[in-house]
Amino acid sequence: MHGELPAAVGEFTGRLPDLWRLHSALHVQEAPLVTGRTSAGPVQLRGMPGIGKTRLAREYALRFGAAFPGGVHWVRAIAPQPPQEPDGPCLYVVDDVPHGLSPRALTELTAPHPLVRTLLITRSRTYGGHGEHVDLEPLPEAAAAALAGASAIADAAAGHPGALGLLGRAVTAGKNPVALASRLYEPGRSLLDILAGDELTADHVRDAMTAPAEAQDVLRCALALSPLPVTAETVATVLTAADRLPRAVALRRASAGVAELHARGLLTSAPHHLHPVTAHSWLHHEGDSARAETLRRAVLSSLGATATRLDSPGLPIPGVRKESMPMTVSEAERMAAFDLQVELVSRIGVQRLPADSGSLREALTSLNSLFPFTRDTLRRYSVGLEPGTAPNVQSAADRLLNEVLRPFTTRWHPLLMAWEARRPPHLSPLDHERTWDHADAFRTDLNGLREPLRAVTASLAEISGAEFGISSEV
Repeated sequence: MHGELPAAVGEFTGRLPDLWRLHSALHVQEAPLVTGRTSAGPVQLRGMPGIGKTRLAREYALRFGAAFPGGVHWVRAIAPQPPQEPDGPCLYVVDDVPHGLSPRALTELTAPHPLVRTLLITRSRTYGGHGEHVDLEPLPEAAAAALAGASAIADAAAGHPGALGLLGRAVTAGKNPVALASRLYEPGRSLLDILAGDELTADHVRDAMTAPAEAQDVLRCALALSPLPVTAETVATVLTAADRLPRAVALRRASAGVAELHARGLLTSAPHHLHPVTAHSWLHHEGDSARAETLRRAVLSSLGATATRLDSPGLPIPGVRKESMPMTVSEAERMAAFDLQVELVSRIGVQRLPADSGSLREALTSLNSLFPFTRDTLRRYSVGLEPGTAPNVQSAADRLLNEVLRPFTTRWHPLLMAWEARRPPHLSPLDHERTWDHADAFRTDLNGLREPLRAVTASLAEISGAEFGISSEV
């Protein structure tokens, strides 16, 4: 054995078929007529947080160690050490492989030697093309009941081995199982964290806390819908109501969020359900309670409208205006307008560059990048660049590029380049900028773009139907 096996926590039960599935995946090349594989590749052991991936791999290393006379090498992904010249067939286990690695980084975690079988333990489902995979599901009912010691506990944990083990040990120590199950829903510190003596729930949702905003919104909707499954269509309905988004934009965001959560192991495969332990963990680490409440009300409103078959949009949602969006604009134009609007509200120009701080070069580069972004957006949605007579995306784009941005960039780009070319080697680019005679004039002209850019953003908002990011500050 090379490296330390992780400590065993609780009883190992209900996973014997999974041990054999894992063994078969690691030796798939030994039955080429059946598997069609003649060489060994990496195997991924995948599953949601706390589902028992590491425990299963540990048990496999102990029970099947004889199949690897070259030994078992156990490392964490942050410090990989692939065996170079093993004495014989060996098992190389890489624990806690994070989500979002590049193909090259993932390949570097895989031992290249033909005698080494690589086992990657991960929550992520994005590495599907990298060898075989074994997915762990919640424990079957009988095994869950045996681990929990009480049906109330087994039902509350829904087959989650990590939670079942903690709660089952508390029952064995004399705690009332019904009272324990009730405490799972109490505010304050999570019961699971108390029993574990660690921030277990924070680790369970660490990938959710770093996920994009659209994925977190899907998680909030899934929590409000639980135990019903969550779909991109349902979330799109909620986002359309809560944020006044065009339906097509809301659906695109919702689809991206669902896919992201599934990839991170936080939603089951379709139909997409949120596991109760994941829901419990997220409740204790929600970073935006106001947003969660807005979406919860929107979920209930949409469910109520569906149930009663009324044309009404449902219960009122705080802070949401329900004016109808323009119906004469195509969905492609709405989406193009929305994308341009989102990009504009974050740019220097709409957002004020603080006096005597910030980089003039970065500000100019930010504005310059709007030219290719605008053209790419219009091309993506098949919207032309010719200005029209009525307010539309083409008119807004033409005004943005040719009337607002081009005069500014045409004047200042060559002047700033000429000054940058004179920078002495000992002076940093930012310090050199501050000695420029035209710096104040540049900032004055830059601030002069605010109102024209805000006007373009407002015209885009009329088309997209999403009014946000336009401050009333002058």
